[in-house]
Amino acid sequence: MKKHHLVATILFTIGAFLFFTVSSSMAEVYYLIVGVADYKYVNDLQYSDDDATDLYKLLYGHLGKKAAKKYTKLLVDKKAKKKSIKAQIKRFTKKVDPGDTFVFFFAGHGAY
Repeated sequence: MKKHHLVATILFTIGAFLFFTVSSSMAEVYYLIVGVADYKYVNDLQYSDDDATDLYKLLYGHLGKKAAKKYTKLLVDKKAKKKSIKAQIKRFTKKVDPGDTFVFFFAGHGAY
C-alpha cells in the first residue's frame, strides 16, 4: 500500500468512527478536505492532492452523492486558495450546530 493511501485510510477510519459515533446521537459530521501539491514559491509535493482526493472519494462512497454534497467539500490545488478555504469554513459554520463535529483535513506544506 502506498504511503499516501495508508494516510488516507487511517484518516478515513477516524472520520468514519466519528461519523458513526456522532451520528448515532443525531449529531452531524461535516468535512472540509483540502489538498495542495502545486506551489508557486516552494517545492511541489507529490501526494498531498491525492491524499485529499482519496479521502473525499472514500467519504463520497460511504455517504452517497446526496449526503456527500451536504456534508463534505473538497478543495484541491488551484481551488484551495486562502479565500476559498475561508469561504467554505464560513459556509460550514452556518450548518454546524452545537454537538455536531467539523473535520478540517489539510494535506500540504505547513507554516505559521
